[in-house]
Amino acid sequence: TESKHRRLGGDLKTQSTELGSAVTGSPLTAVLPASTTGKKIVVLSSETQKELAKQAKVTKEERRAQIDERYKYLISRLADGIGLSEQQVEEAIISDDRFQLIEQFFAPSGLKKLLFFYQDVLQEKSNASLRSDGSTNSLLQKKLFITMGSTE
Repeated sequence: TESKHRRLGGDLKTQSTELGSAVTGSPLTAVLPASTTGKKIVVLSSETQKELAKQAKVTKEERRAQIDERYKYLISRLADGIGLSEQQVEEAIISDDRFQLIEQFFAPSGLKKLLFFYQDVLQEKSNASLRSDGSTNSLLQKKLFITMGSTE
């Protein structure tokens, strides 16, 4: 007789194939399926992490060089409004993936609105370790981020 029970966790063959192709696709990264969260965990080598950090630093310095009086005014208004220092706001803005939205906002026929959210977001600790139940050590942390308001 056929069993009426449904197997949880998906097809084991599919999961191992995903892992195998991810590992063979790049020797520096591995994608591991996380059974309890449904998210995949990417493990980067220390060399890859160093390279990404180096690229992020270069990007931040390029963005910092773009900051003119318009940016400084915006930063000061945000700092006053949310109670952070101007240096903290500047760092958050140049670290944001959507930094280019500010320039589009400043353009003569550019964006008509730009929203800045300062709210709690779930951040993984830098030394996050995978627990036996598949979860990671996480904490709520306030973050300032840029959006056009269409999806957030």
